[in-house]
Amino acid sequence: MKPKVTKVVFSPGGSVKGISDLFCTLAGWEGAEELDLLRRRDFRGKTFQRDEIAVVAAPVFFGRIPEIVAQKLRDVKGDSTPAIAMVVYGNRDYEDALIELADLLTANGFVLHGAGTFAARHSIYPKIAEDRPDERDKEALRAFALHCAENIKKGGPLAASIKGNRPYRPYGRIPFYPKGDSRCTACGLCAKTCPVAAIDERTPRLTDKKLCINCTACINVCPEKARSYGGLLYHLGGMKIKKACSGYRTPEFFV
Repeated sequence: MKPKVTKVVFSPGGSVKGISDLFCTLAGWEGAEELDLLRRRDFRGKTFQRDEIAVVAAPVFFGRIPEIVAQKLRDVKGDSTPAIAMVVYGNRDYEDALIELADLLTANGFVLHGAGTFAARHSIYPKIAEDRPDERDKEALRAFALHCAENIKKGGPLAASIKGNRPYRPYGRIPFYPKGDSRCTACGLCAKTCPVAAIDERTPRLTDKKLCINCTACINVCPEKARSYGGLLYHLGGMKIKKACSGYRTPEFFV
């Protein structure tokens, strides 16, 4: 009998979900359920049993998993539940994100059987790594998925040390934010989707700069394509980040 598998994902731009979906398919876990960390607000009381499997995937923001993801995951508990940790980043570096995610899961009663990192299209500057994951990524993901599935079958927990630092690097911020334009119809979908309530349904073209985490969920969910980045700081930031993301980052796995 196949185990119950649940994908636990925070995927504002779709890349994290796409990689976690493919991972589960390659591992032989088609039909896995999904727990959406972006849209679901309250996770108190959510517990995984020891005969289940959790595939937990998050994006990397400034070398960390997003703070809102960490907050939500602290309410998700395991009971010696097998888990796979994955982080997805925009071809710069994942730094402390994977070890942070692994630490959160371990502290909450999960047993890691694998951890991995993948490069994908940059969420804020989508021309960066726009073709990732590519065929090489998918082949690496296949090998990782099969290895993790076999580890869980044999009861072999993660043995490798995960790259990263403790204490984790500080959270970072950027000085620009997405906003709406004249195409906005005030449908309110961006406000309903924003995980940190940085958009008011009454004034959806605006963004609360103190709350926004630049996850880009509002951009990707807008049916009118009315929300975007712009301005001098955005363009200057693009020149800087293009240099940092110029190389080809390969997947890294720990099993």
